[in-house]
Amino acid sequence: MQLSTELPVRKVEVVEINIDASRKQYKFGDIENLRNKKIRVIDVFRVTDVPVSPLANPVVADATFNKSFLVLTIKGKEDINRVPLTVLNPKDNFGRRVLFDDFVVDWPKSYIEVGNQVGLTVGETYLLNVYYSD
Repeated sequence: MQLSTELPVRKVEVVEINIDASRKQYKFGDIENLRNKKIRVIDVFRVTDVPVSPLANPVVADATFNKSFLVLTIKGKEDINRVPLTVLNPKDNFGRRVLFDDFVVDWPKSYIEVGNQVGLTVGETYLLNVYYSD
């Protein structure tokens, strides 16, 4: 992984993960447009960046965002394991983005993990942009 301030955009998918109950893990599920695609960048947004998702759900509060971690399964292994979401927010990263190495994610086995469930609000959503290529 490396950091970049510039990003040539080819394709991007907006992903929402809804908090539908108080639990530790929130799986991505099967994302049809991202199946077998090479992942370049994932931006995760704070409520102060984008307050409402495209599906009209409120974006997770900062208290929840700050205690959340990304886990991505690649070739059967959790190779991207518990990366704090703050690392994947461009504003938190001084405008830089983490560039991934064109790997293919097994989305149904990948998830966002919450450090503890205190203060979770059902109906809020994690909002991400996933930049990818074929």
